[in-house]
Amino acid sequence: MRVLDRSTYSFCARDDRNHVVFVGGVMLDDPPYLWMMAAAGAVARDKKGFLRTTRAELGEILSRWPTLQCAVDDRWVKSLRWLKWLGFVKVGDREAFGRHGSLMEISRRCPNLS
Repeated sequence: MRVLDRSTYSFCARDDRNHVVFVGGVMLDDPPYLWMMAAAGAVARDKKGFLRTTRAELGEILSRWPTLQCAVDDRWVKSLRWLKWLGFVKVGDREAFGRHGSLMEISRRCPNLS
């Protein structure tokens, strides 16, 4: 995964048995952006734990990088709801993004938007 090679930040959360979510950030871009891969079944088993953990980790990230951006496939409604819950705001129109040109919703979290 090319984005992993470019990442300057990473975080992994586990439950008792498995890795549940991997988060990374390409923080040298302007604005910095985050990516995430999650095991949907594991997240579903402990939704509150996932929400608490990711909100706490986001606080740590924002202490170093106050403006962040994410691009999420607009078909992933739960992911978009999660970003909104974390304080991200949709900016601009959907954009073709990534190797396959999927339409993505661009969301940003920064001091003057959240």
